[in-house]
Amino acid sequence: MDDIEIRDFKVDIPTKEVDRLHHKLQDTRLPAREIVPNIKQTPNTESGNEGPRYEWAQEMLAKWTTEFDWMDVQKQLNQYPHYLAMLEQVQIHFLHARAEAPDATSLLLVHGWPGSFYEFSRVWDPLSHPADAANGQAFHVVVPSMSGFCWSDWPPRACWILRDTAQLFDKLMRKLGYSKYMVQCGDWGHFVGRELGAR
Repeated sequence: MDDIEIRDFKVDIPTKEVDRLHHKLQDTRLPAREIVPNIKQTPNTESGNEGPRYEWAQEMLAKWTTEFDWMDVQKQLNQYPHYLAMLEQVQIHFLHARAEAPDATSLLLVHGWPGSFYEFSRVWDPLSHPADAANGQAFHVVVPSMSGFCWSDWPPRACWILRDTAQLFDKLMRKLGYSKYMVQCGDWGHFVGRELGAR
């Protein structure tokens, strides 16, 4: 465990990359009409079997070119403590929101695909700092990025499986001092959770 290195991390996407994104968005040309007419929509989603609705694509392009501000998102992300851990020569990005109560329950939140750690952005603060601190259950929340997502390294070798990711996450939790912890996961993350539960 002593060979695990953890260091602070700030999200800092270079302005050049943000500008590059804006140029690509401005150069995007949607077709004049739907390519596949009368797409049947799946209930409660913006897409169907043939892909997203044309109107949805138009709305998203308009929002990304005129409303979306990466610097605002980056500022919000950096309100929380991010870290990079080097585990078995694999860099893992994670957010760590500690509760004020030292004996709070430890909770590992694992995202799926095509998601990211940001899926939990609306819950990590209420979970670690509940509004009713005296009566509410607080958690030490750890939200890692799966291998190959955000600032976590790609899997380092062929035949990497989610059991390997589970092993890294378990080592991370133990390094943080959490020998016992709960896991919440969905989608691909459930494979990681299942492996952790089998340990």
